[in-house]
Amino acid sequence: MSIRLICMLFCTMMAISCSYKSFGQDIEKAKLEKAIGKQFRYPADLAANKVTSFFALRIFLSSEGKVDSIQTSRFTPKKMITELTKKSYLSGINWENLIHHKVQVGESIIIPLVAYYDSGQNEQTFYEYTLTDIINFNGVNDVISNCAIVPTIAIPYNVYK
Repeated sequence: MSIRLICMLFCTMMAISCSYKSFGQDIEKAKLEKAIGKQFRYPADLAANKVTSFFALRIFLSSEGKVDSIQTSRFTPKKMITELTKKSYLSGINWENLIHHKVQVGESIIIPLVAYYDSGQNEQTFYEYTLTDIINFNGVNDVISNCAIVPTIAIPYNVYK
């Protein structure tokens, strides 16, 4: 075979491999968004005031890829913590497909979440947050090591009258 043909075959195989990984990741991200969306109950008092919230979940995984525990960051609305820290709703996620590597002992995944008022007129108000706010778990700015951060999941809400 010529060098050119070998290069073309290699590039084709790499493209297929990358698209498969991306496809697998997209499926898991969609499953994660759906699972969180079902668990997400924005507090009525915050919704009535059209408050935007930006916070994170930190999922600690076992070496088998199962959820060991869940922490919430500093600005998680208090009324949401009980529901969001239940492990069962995340049991259908294949974390290794989401993060593209074998889960290591002590590894965690940080999922940034933003809830914003959707007026239907593109008039959202966002408050200022910093990276320090998003990684502040249990009142401590944890050193982020051995973790993956997935893309932010945005959840629009409406004010119910």
